[in-house]
Amino acid sequence: FIPLLYKAAISTGQEKPAAFTIGRDQLIEINAVDNDGDRVVRFSGAVEFIPAITPLGAKMLLDPGDQVREAGFYDLLSEGQQIGVYAFNYDRAESDLTYLSPDELEAAIGESARIWRPEARASFTTLIAESEHGIILWRWCIILALAFLALEVLLIRLWKS
Repeated sequence: FIPLLYKAAISTGQEKPAAFTIGRDQLIEINAVDNDGDRVVRFSGAVEFIPAITPLGAKMLLDPGDQVREAGFYDLLSEGQQIGVYAFNYDRAESDLTYLSPDELEAAIGESARIWRPEARASFTTLIAESEHGIILWRWCIILALAFLALEVLLIRLWKS
């Protein structure tokens, strides 16, 4: 009994979605409108249409079906009065996942971008740092300067005139 009450309390507090995807079978739940047969519930936006209505107690289920062709905001009207506003969006699923090989990409882009080949086997951090700063030689300069200084000290100490 307790889980039933808990679930009933949670389900009453759920917000209804305001955006739907075109092409998916989604039902829109609204509070029942006094529909005595003369009132027509319709969507008005880029296209105006009358959805399929299924009464469900104190609620109504609206099924836009495949009547929505264009994305946008649609007003839900009953007797000219606005009941709500719903957004219909295009499906965001990706379609074609093919990609170009490095050679085809190089031919298409040309010299405007640098293409790193997968055979390089270097970390992207190193590649990006080298492309922005060049090859960093200051460490080698310091090492060589210290080595030559040590060599000079050895030559001065060991070279007897």
